[in-house]
Amino acid sequence: MSACTVRFYQQSDVEPIHAAALESVAEVYPWMAWCHARYTLEEARQWVRLQIEAARQKKAFEFVIVGDDGRLLGGCGINQINSMNRFANLGYWVRVSRQNQGIASAATSLLARVIAV
Repeated sequence: MSACTVRFYQQSDVEPIHAAALESVAEVYPWMAWCHARYTLEEARQWVRLQIEAARQKKAFEFVIVGDDGRLLGGCGINQINSMNRFANLGYWVRVSRQNQGIASAATSLLARVIAV
């Protein structure tokens, strides 16, 4: 399994998220419409702001996936949380240059441990 960590979004993630998304449009867009060919820095900035606030309010818990070298590899998170029925959506994406290396499996395993705390 590939080595990575997960952490909450930070303002400094805007440019790395933008670059990773643009690298991955062809593979990610069919599943996640936000990742489109004209994805802008402003859209990335807004996403990061929204995720920081959603986590603060405990409405969603989105994380960046970071490689051991510090490079942003993608994102993963828990959203669409239904507390009453105790279920939520788990989502993830990995930048194209790091796909098929066990990143998603490692990140979701870490995410499960972080959320369980």
